[in-house]
Amino acid sequence: MQHSKPLTLVVTVDVESGPRRKSANLQLAALGWPFQFVQGLTPQSPETVCLYDPQMNRRRCKRPLAPVEVAAYASHRKAMREFLDTEQPLALVLEDDFRLLDPAAFTERMEGLLAAPVEWDILKLFDFQQRPVVDEVNVGDVAIVSHGSPTAGMVGYLITRQGAEKMLSRPRVYRQIDEDIKYFWELKLRVLSVRPNLVTDISERLGGSLLEADRNHIKQKRHWTVSVKALGQTALRQINYRRYRNQNRLKFKSN
Repeated sequence: MQHSKPLTLVVTVDVESGPRRKSANLQLAALGWPFQFVQGLTPQSPETVCLYDPQMNRRRCKRPLAPVEVAAYASHRKAMREFLDTEQPLALVLEDDFRLLDPAAFTERMEGLLAAPVEWDILKLFDFQQRPVVDEVNVGDVAIVSHGSPTAGMVGYLITRQGAEKMLSRPRVYRQIDEDIKYFWELKLRVLSVRPNLVTDISERLGGSLLEADRNHIKQKRHWTVSVKALGQTALRQINYRRYRNQNRLKFKSN
């Protein structure tokens, strides 16, 4: 059965003729894959400034967020709102530094994933780390997997309307988006992944990471007590992973 392509949104802060836009356009146009750019937000954007909750960050996180990290989260949220303004059942969200790992197989794999009778709110097409798999189901030559604890990396992901609504239900944010999905139980998110990755991050080829410099600046300023705090938070998160793991296991759609 043929499935229509999902609404595809490429989040970018690149200029109109910039290398990131060109890279995204070349890859998706070569597949005949319709998409639209979502103009990302900057640290100075009013939406970004209002989004950050420094008090909750101090209580719940090991370090402050760099302004560009808040802007990145705000940009993803903007894409989710644009998705919800349509009547589409789900969206594919890509950051502008993505690269398709096997373009010739991408469309067929996506069709298989969309047809698979597995429930999820977010289906990640990219993970930075490979962690032990709790459950998996084969979909052609790839698999939908549950790691029990979602991993970092939001370069490319599918998201349902329910998933977008859950992500937007937090009025202000205090973690970077990669970290927030690791706390899936807070928003009752079901976050699964595709293995192997279908996309990867090529920011270094496109002028370098837009986040790394500011993020490193924040890290260099942190006090030694931050490391102690981080150890405690990691231990607590591991406890919650075990406690809520069943919420994130594979669940099949009922007919």
